[in-house]
Amino acid sequence: MHSLRNAPSTFVRKPLSRVLAIEYTRLMNTDRWQTVNPAHWCSLTVITWAFAWTGQAATQSDTPGALSLGGRIDVRLATVAGFADDAAFLDSITSRFTALQQQAEEATDATRKTEFLLAAANLILAEQLEPLCSRKILRLGEPPPGDDALVAARALDRAEALLAEADTFLLANQENPPVQSPPPDPAKDLDRIAVTLKAFTQALRAYLVTEVDGDSSRTARRAASGLSIIVEDDNPQIAAAAAFWQACLRATEPDQSPALDILDRVIVDLPDDAQRFGFFSRLLRCRLVAARGGSSAALALLMQVEERVEDWFNADLDRADAGRSCAWIRLQTLNDWRDRMDLNSQGDERAWCKSRIDTLRAERFSDPSGTTVLRLNHAIPIVARPPGPIVTPPDGIPAPQ
Repeated sequence: MHSLRNAPSTFVRKPLSRVLAIEYTRLMNTDRWQTVNPAHWCSLTVITWAFAWTGQAATQSDTPGALSLGGRIDVRLATVAGFADDAAFLDSITSRFTALQQQAEEATDATRKTEFLLAAANLILAEQLEPLCSRKILRLGEPPPGDDALVAARALDRAEALLAEADTFLLANQENPPVQSPPPDPAKDLDRIAVTLKAFTQALRAYLVTEVDGDSSRTARRAASGLSIIVEDDNPQIAAAAAFWQACLRATEPDQSPALDILDRVIVDLPDDAQRFGFFSRLLRCRLVAARGGSSAALALLMQVEERVEDWFNADLDRADAGRSCAWIRLQTLNDWRDRMDLNSQGDERAWCKSRIDTLRAERFSDPSGTTVLRLNHAIPIVARPPGPIVTPPDGIPAPQ
């Protein structure tokens, strides 16, 4: 399925679902919805079940015959363009990283050496850690979370070592500046890049690496605070990435209100210069709405996001993967909602959730060849580039833009 608007169920439910979703938006203010009066809740409940019924009625009639719906769903990240799989992609990163390290060792000029070191650290943070970040954000089960945390810790150790080495050259340059006035702009730029990469390194460590001892919430808050220095950066990609990771970190706290305050509203258009971060921010907001008890509202908002990916992404494959990402979060939301329901007093509601889960599995995840979901592509923006001519990475893949 290359276009969500070509899905049979969409034609049936789209007009009514849009009207109902607008009513959802009017009724539900996510900052205050838990404290509104009973009349509001009555209206919201009516719209909730109306929305649910339209989705169920439209999709059940389109679902093919009997399918085995139990068991594990093999959902995986979309393959990076030009590579057979993530293993090949990571091999390419290793080759590029090794080349940058060698160039840093061979460089005789402190500025050039620093540029290579920062580029190598940026490569680790932006690309090597991206699959781990995307898997955790989307709650994909493979490999086991502990394995990803260990891989992340080792990669972050390497990035921090590179940044520490770069600091020695930056400090030396400050103590013995070149004979010219004012100081050259490249030195200032490198110092700013180093500060940016350090903030992202701390944030990704707090997000990806599970601490055995200590207060993880406190670590997350401290890392989120560290991103404040770049959340209003002039580079819109840096600002968008900083805000996204800030929200991810604040979402790990018992009180998730600060995370919701950071994130854009779900139905606001994506920023043109940071679409991936904008899209994943909207998925995160839907998940937080569900976690606060608004599962029905989260499902409605996810359906709205699904309908808008056609306008948000240009490539057909990206549209399809983004749509499946929404469906995957919907599936998780339904499953979590059902698990929270009481076995005795909420039998009908549990049965409805089970019916929607089965239908969604059959409709969107029954074909093993079409269960890929969108990925970040870069966990953080590329802000440090090696000096000199750009060398084409292995397999003919151009350097990231």
